[in-house]
Amino acid sequence: MAPLSLPVGGATLGCIFNMLGEPIDNLALIIAILVLYEKFTGSLGKYVGLA
Repeated sequence: MAPLSLPVGGATLGCIFNMLGEPIDNLALIIAILVLYEKFTGSLGKYVGLA
């Protein structure tokens, strides 16, 4: 089993990676967080500044 390795540099700054070292789409991650927040709190409006 090989150790984990990730590329390092300006191109990867601010990126989120999965366990395979593939970049995760930040928009998909934000949408998932918002959906989970709404599911557990029942209120999405306060989170996005609508209330």
